[in-house]
Amino acid sequence: MLLTPPDDGTDPEKLLDRVYGSFSNPDNTTADHLIGRAVLTPCNAQVDDLNNKALEKFPGELRTYNSADDVPELADGAYPPG
Repeated sequence: MLLTPPDDGTDPEKLLDRVYGSFSNPDNTTADHLIGRAVLTPCNAQVDDLNNKALEKFPGELRTYNSADDVPELADGAYPPG
């Protein structure tokens, strides 16, 4: 269920536009614009759906950044480069 103004119905695209603005406008994709804006949902399935719809709206190529939970330490106490 989406809690949106009556004229938006339950359209997730309208919700994203209302909260974030048009992603085709470069001013709406800056960190300053996005900070403090969020969509809260009770179910992970809804989060996944909204995230996928939002990603489709962002201009440019999609990039994935992976993280590591730990960094291996070398025998001499140093960490490997890079």
